[in-house]
Amino acid sequence: MRSRSFEYGAPMAMVWLIVLCAPLAAGAQQADADASQPPATAQGPMMVERVHNGFAVAPNFKVSRFDRSDARLAGGYAGWVLDDTLLVGGGGYYLTNNSRAHKMAYGGAVIGWLANTDSPIGFGVRGLLGGGQATLAASLNGLPIPVPLNFDGRRKGRDFPGINFSQRPGPGDRQVMFDQQFLIFEPQADLFVRIAHSIRLDAGVGYRVIGGAEGVENRLRGVTGTIGIQFGGTGHSRRSP
Repeated sequence: MRSRSFEYGAPMAMVWLIVLCAPLAAGAQQADADASQPPATAQGPMMVERVHNGFAVAPNFKVSRFDRSDARLAGGYAGWVLDDTLLVGGGGYYLTNNSRAHKMAYGGAVIGWLANTDSPIGFGVRGLLGGGQATLAASLNGLPIPVPLNFDGRRKGRDFPGINFSQRPGPGDRQVMFDQQFLIFEPQADLFVRIAHSIRLDAGVGYRVIGGAEGVENRLRGVTGTIGIQFGGTGHSRRSP
């Protein structure tokens, strides 16, 4: 009876011994594997630089010369600033001290480049490329009255070729007003002074280059000085974990 119990119990004891010792053996192998691996090298802090893209709007005011007189223009520009560097948008301006014989408005695409946007003082350049329209006055001294007009509203003659008159002069008139379309390219250099987060004072100097004005370009072109405020668009920052 004892021999049968021993023959039955011996194999069962061996099975339980294997079951109990298997986890210990696995743990020992894992410890040996960990000990054989080289220690990890220490790494320094990693700098993470956040790229900032945002929308910017900048109302501003210009002083200039227009048709041999002082000119004051209001307007501004708006667009996306990519990576705190590239400005892509549009803008427009109109003459505020206008009169019946002196009016001007223009607009177009604006592309600019910005630098030091994360500093208290930054700078940049931008340009406006587009078109506009002006109202000017022309003297008719020595010309027949009324001035002959052809079917499309243009005056015949060589003194003012291709000019559209906004109204037909009558007997006794010695001056007429005419509307003139033109092309414009206005490059400008800017200085930015940070007032608050994402708010900057914008001061710049540029030049209004005029083309396609049928002989009156010199009355429309001129140096410009600009003062304004830029909101948004830039906000460069760096963080370390």
